[in-house]
Amino acid sequence: MASMLSAMVVACSSDDMEQAIDKDRPQALGLVCSVGGSTRTVSGMDAWTGDGTELLDVFVTFNSTSVKDTGVYEVINSLGETSVVSGLYWPSVSTTANVVARYPAGSGDTVCISHQENGFKAFDYLYGKVDNVAHKADATITFTHKMAKLCVIVPAFAETDVSMQVPSDTLVYFASDNTVKVPEDAITGYIEACPDVANHAFELLLPPQTITAGRTIYYRIGEKNYRYTLTGNMELTENKVDTLYIKQATI
Repeated sequence: MASMLSAMVVACSSDDMEQAIDKDRPQALGLVCSVGGSTRTVSGMDAWTGDGTELLDVFVTFNSTSVKDTGVYEVINSLGETSVVSGLYWPSVSTTANVVARYPAGSGDTVCISHQENGFKAFDYLYGKVDNVAHKADATITFTHKMAKLCVIVPAFAETDVSMQVPSDTLVYFASDNTVKVPEDAITGYIEACPDVANHAFELLLPPQTITAGRTIYYRIGEKNYRYTLTGNMELTENKVDTLYIKQATI
């Protein structure tokens, strides 16, 4: 009996040691991230630079303890490795973590996306998640784009002075359910697309939506103005590039 009690005490003590986290040396959750999804020519948030501006909101649930926490991480290089700005710390070594990350950090505010002629990296919202991350294992997350990408290809041209306006909702925000939404009172307008002169195309990011038949796209090549009216609905899906080919337009 004495030997059995002794064995039980040793077992309990060993288990307690396994669970313990040194409060004076907290262990932060590690995070490594990459960007997936298809793209065309105009660069959005397709890769990390690690230039100090790429901050992520990170949300975690530690499973065995039901502890929930929020932190901010900075991408520090092109490999997607991160450093802690305000970190998430393991409550015990035996728990696992469910991790959600969003880019950019603090991206819940409504943003105007009307002017994309110089690119659209600033509002190329990204989302990723991974479950059951073990203690001391990095949470490796592949992000997907939450906006839709539209590429409009027109007949070949030599001019560099070009522009295009596409009908769409012009205000968006990154909602708490990790989708891009349009404010209820938003008014549909036009978005100035980013020209890809080398491929006689125009590209832009739009909230996922249906652009209905009868809407008109306007574009200019040099001194000539064109318009093209959609003959059918155009479905735009998050994390996807949809291509519209305009073979003939009205001057």
